[in-house]
Amino acid sequence: MCVLIIKESVHVAKLMCSACSPFFKKRMLEENETTLELDAQYTVAQMKDLLRWMYVHEFQSKGPDLCSVMSLAHQYQVDRAVRQCAAELSEDMTIEHAAAYLAQEAAMREKDQAVFSGFEKLWKDASEFIQKEFQELNMATLTSEKFLQLTVEGIKVILRSETIRIGTENSVFSAFRLWMHRDFENRKQHAVALLPLIRFTQIKPDFLLDVVKKEGEMHYPEEAKKIFARKIIEAYVYHSTSQERREALRLVTEVPRPYDERLLKETFYWKAENFSELKELWSQPFFLGGYFLHLLLQRKNISGPGGGTLGLYLHIKQNAGLSTEFYVPLAFELLVKNQLTGKFISPKGAYASPFTATNKAWGYVDILNTTWDDFFKENTFNANGCLEVKANVWFKDYWEQLKRK
Repeated sequence: MCVLIIKESVHVAKLMCSACSPFFKKRMLEENETTLELDAQYTVAQMKDLLRWMYVHEFQSKGPDLCSVMSLAHQYQVDRAVRQCAAELSEDMTIEHAAAYLAQEAAMREKDQAVFSGFEKLWKDASEFIQKEFQELNMATLTSEKFLQLTVEGIKVILRSETIRIGTENSVFSAFRLWMHRDFENRKQHAVALLPLIRFTQIKPDFLLDVVKKEGEMHYPEEAKKIFARKIIEAYVYHSTSQERREALRLVTEVPRPYDERLLKETFYWKAENFSELKELWSQPFFLGGYFLHLLLQRKNISGPGGGTLGLYLHIKQNAGLSTEFYVPLAFELLVKNQLTGKFISPKGAYASPFTATNKAWGYVDILNTTWDDFFKENTFNANGCLEVKANVWFKDYWEQLKRK
């Protein structure tokens, strides 16, 4: 028998350990060592679980604890245990666990550039798990707690992803910004590692001027400010020169992600309820390519005939990272549901207008061509005091492209 000293004595079979690990074989049989001091980062329970595995090939640990056992197995060259840990951890993956495994990867690669047998599969599975959880950068994703609470290793997976569904690189920068501002003082230190993962030359020019430039002026560490400045200049040069010139001068060109142009349009449904006694009612926000939008239902000309009219407007949210002088070229169509036919109709049609600091909203003073009083008396659009609204919003250039088809 061999006695391993791991803050307490644990008796194991010398031949059993030697058969499972070249490390133990050399130490016990060749060097005749009978003691081993456990690294402080590991617990006695984790070491016992590894030793137990050598007898029954089963682990009692789960999640991050099993990941620590896996590190022990790697350190002591118990390769079969490493592979079994990886398989069990991949089967029981969560976002929190995946982020922990990726943090482990970063720490291990920084410390040692060796081949990590078994770990590569776990790290790959962890990355794929996070990408599967966040398949599209939309409103639901970017405002969800599980996204906002990602660790830095988790957000890295999102920012470098080639499979996530987006219509424009604006959305990737928005993901960075929203995650960063969830806890800016503690997270800004990570900007140096995160900014290079964003493809600045693929961000739309107006978004660069109105959002990215403003973000770069915030209280980031100096090294991050330098990256912002360099990346913004590279993007300006990219957008202001022809492809022929870029190729001739070998200017920086980032490979575009596989963008989904269908996400250059957003359709938003809103059921405006209980507004008969209100002067105005706001919808919850919705998202298009880096911008946050709202609908506003407003009682107009209240002292006029029939108690006024129902105004409906599309608003852009300025405090969502926009500069004080912004220009957002959008096209939109506001529709209301006819309760008699069950169909949404567009009384005014679609058109394009730039949203600016002085014109943050566009819409219609009278969306229904009827008075406020008549809306509540009739049931053409009135659904028990509610108005059902649909908004189609496009980036202007994409809308114009669709019109030409």
